[in-house]
Amino acid sequence: MSVFMCLAFFLLSATPLPAQYINWAKSVESFSSEYGKYQYSAAQAIGPPDVWPAVESSPVAWSPRWPDKGEEYIELSFEREIDVRQILVVQSYHPGAVESVRLEDAEGKTRLIVNDEARRMSEAEAPLLRLRVAPAFRATKITLYLNSAKVAGYNHIDALGLLEREDEILPEFRKKRWPEEGEAVRLGPAVNSSYSEVHPVPGPGDSLLFFTRKKHPANYGNANTDDIWISHRRKGEWQKSVNAGAPANTGGYNHLNAFTAKSAKAWCAGNMDGSGGSDQLYTLKWTGSGFAAPRSVKIRNFYNVSPNTSFHVSADEKVMILSLQRSDSRKSKDLYVSFAGPDGIWSEPENISSPVNTVADEVTPFIDPEGEYLYFASRGHSGYGDFDIYRSKRLDESWLKWSEPVNLGAEINTAGWETYYSATADGKRMYFVRYLPGFESEIFEIRMPAAEQDTDEYFVRIWIVDAESGLPLEAMVLSDIERTAFGIFGSTFSFYTRRSSSDKAVWIQASAPGYFTANSFWKPGSGNEITMALYPLREGIIVPIENIFFEANSARLKEVSFPALNELAAFLKQHDGLVVEIAGHTNNRCSSSYCMKLSEDRAHAVVRYLISHGVPAAQLRHRGYGKSQPIDSNDTEAGRKRNQRVEVRIIETGEEKK
Repeated sequence: MSVFMCLAFFLLSATPLPAQYINWAKSVESFSSEYGKYQYSAAQAIGPPDVWPAVESSPVAWSPRWPDKGEEYIELSFEREIDVRQILVVQSYHPGAVESVRLEDAEGKTRLIVNDEARRMSEAEAPLLRLRVAPAFRATKITLYLNSAKVAGYNHIDALGLLEREDEILPEFRKKRWPEEGEAVRLGPAVNSSYSEVHPVPGPGDSLLFFTRKKHPANYGNANTDDIWISHRRKGEWQKSVNAGAPANTGGYNHLNAFTAKSAKAWCAGNMDGSGGSDQLYTLKWTGSGFAAPRSVKIRNFYNVSPNTSFHVSADEKVMILSLQRSDSRKSKDLYVSFAGPDGIWSEPENISSPVNTVADEVTPFIDPEGEYLYFASRGHSGYGDFDIYRSKRLDESWLKWSEPVNLGAEINTAGWETYYSATADGKRMYFVRYLPGFESEIFEIRMPAAEQDTDEYFVRIWIVDAESGLPLEAMVLSDIERTAFGIFGSTFSFYTRRSSSDKAVWIQASAPGYFTANSFWKPGSGNEITMALYPLREGIIVPIENIFFEANSARLKEVSFPALNELAAFLKQHDGLVVEIAGHTNNRCSSSYCMKLSEDRAHAVVRYLISHGVPAAQLRHRGYGKSQPIDSNDTEAGRKRNQRVEVRIIETGEEKK
């Protein structure tokens, strides 16, 4: 597993509730106009926000075709009909133009919600517009009306969501939490100058840094172009950088994109022959004191509509990720994968598609040394503004399936422009470039504390279903590693744990309104999928309670049972109208009378534990069923273990009392 930047993610939320309780629009029904067919199109308002919390012009939001025209509208539908108590409008550029929304149910009945709130909101407050719906209205469609003449400029809508709850839940924004020791530091004047520095690439070991300096008077042959420069680290300090000279620099534009220690090779894009024009790809052999003559990199059917190419090569020199604009791009630069061929020619670039690529630009890719993670910059995902840097995990050997990108957080990303992420082979130092308006672009460094380098990441997909119907459910998911709420049916979750603790099981809990909470354990590396079934809160429903263990032939609870019992106690106290029966069951290894008494005693032991942890006795009943109700064969050890169990049967829900 990778040791690269495996830090805990956290969810930014107003309350400890899942952002996925927000039902985002599923499809476009109609609209008044759109700025483009792909970028700024009505379809960009579908799904969760792509720009928030940033407030900026972005092609991944819907924009009407004309600014300041007057009334514009967009009609969107949702996957399912819900009782709407809130409407969430995410306005990503020139907010404040929302006049009203119209909700519609499955039978065509409507309700108009006038936006009085936004008229009192400042621009800083307006991007996240929350409209209350009282009483609740059951809806499956929404029409949003803008008065584009009210707020000057183009008015962008990032997303629209409906909520059944009244809690002030915020849209999900997954980002990385950095330790205090991981603070980004601007490199000193030996590297950064009054000119722009970009593309930092660590060289062999930790004592060499290649980078590109733009339009410097000492650039080779032409001060208006970009050259490769080098700085050495001695005694922990970067020394004054020097121009790499010929043949690395040609008098054209020269960018060093990657360095592979396997063959001491620098991978470059630019004007290899000094002719100008679109980028050519080539390699330079590092001799220890300089570069040997360039050699062209040949890629089948290689072309790039954009004149500039950024790319990176895996440490084993078998995979290349490129940022290109081609015929199958989404009208902007997308990331593509190419593979080294046995004849020395790389395969035709293949678009890696969503969730990484968007209709905005994805640029400056970086593959971690173990080939597990892809880092890149984008304007098409939720962020802080302009280009932010993101990370995605490779999910299979095709290099076409990736996890949902995660923002690297405010320690790296700002309202400005952050790109060109890179890192040393040992993961101890990371570099990136930041550009803020009014300043030249500069190179920053993050040094990772040793404790964070010993962290592994595991991914698991969790399927949450109704135990009776098998239909998917929207639910809140918690774990004992990340006690934050996030998740819907089929969501992929990432867990972070020290390698020294990777043999320990991870506790996972799923809950949803109107359902009994489910708990499970998952051991890292044991598989990448879990199905969790939630039982509805209805009289007569029998809910199996996992991970309750007793001493052999005894009603004495094992300590390992306490976490599950504590969760059960907490659930019952939260649902004080429930009256339940704790049912004990055994296998058939003993006489009927013995099994009946043992099951009764065990059920009673669970009741005593729950009462001692604050559950009112009036909510609890207990009964032993002995070996009379097996759920599996008693002929196998596995079957006997399943039969020896504790269940909860719902006697009363308390609904009538309320």
